[in-house]
Amino acid sequence: MKPCLMLLPGSLCDAGVWAPQIEAFAGAYDVLVPDLKGLATLDARARAAIDLFDRSRMSQPRLSQPQAPGSQFSGPQMSVAGHALGARVALEMVRLAPERIARLALVSPSIAPVAANEAVKRQEGIGLAFQQGMAELARRYCAHMIMPERSDDAALVGQISAMVQRFTPAQYELEQTMLLRRPDQQPVLAAIRCPTLVLAGADDPLSPQARNHQIAAEIAGAALTFIAGGGHFPMLEAPADTTAALRQWLQS
Repeated sequence: MKPCLMLLPGSLCDAGVWAPQIEAFAGAYDVLVPDLKGLATLDARARAAIDLFDRSRMSQPRLSQPQAPGSQFSGPQMSVAGHALGARVALEMVRLAPERIARLALVSPSIAPVAANEAVKRQEGIGLAFQQGMAELARRYCAHMIMPERSDDAALVGQISAMVQRFTPAQYELEQTMLLRRPDQQPVLAAIRCPTLVLAGADDPLSPQARNHQIAAEIAGAALTFIAGGGHFPMLEAPADTTAALRQWLQS
């Protein structure tokens, strides 16, 4: 059986955000991309992702029983890469079942707590989705999330816009409400014991370099990679370099 690579999409993203990596790794890995849009908490999403992995491996328990101190886990393991919101789900998977995770990659991550004005901004987005539709939300999302120098890249803008429009306003509201209720994941970082990569676009407007340096510094032995020419979507903006960085991580 091929080793498992689980790819977790970010906010308003689906498997399309990982399309170059799915193609690159499908031959050597059992690539899983769970659809978690209908689940209302990070905990529920993490449990569903673990359950998908267990079912793919024909494993018995959904979450394994705690191991005795000093014992070696002998069950199936996966490599997990999470983008943005998916990185938060990946951290929750580490909290729930660290023995399941062989390697961890946090792509364009954030562990910041809820900001003072965050609820207002997210509610504005929810209102826009319901009142003007997902096409308009996609237009504004792309204008905010894509680097100005890539704003005339019709293929890139089209890929991201199409993903946004595959969500319904209700699914978007569920996601945004979940983010406003997110737990503090800072303590999880110090507990990570598997080979970990923190990866981000060098010009990511939402996950700047200083934030990624801080996250990597709190994970023992973490590697830190910035992708030149990448913003918040390095998997699509610089697919060859991102895939190369992930390949090195998988072989660590």
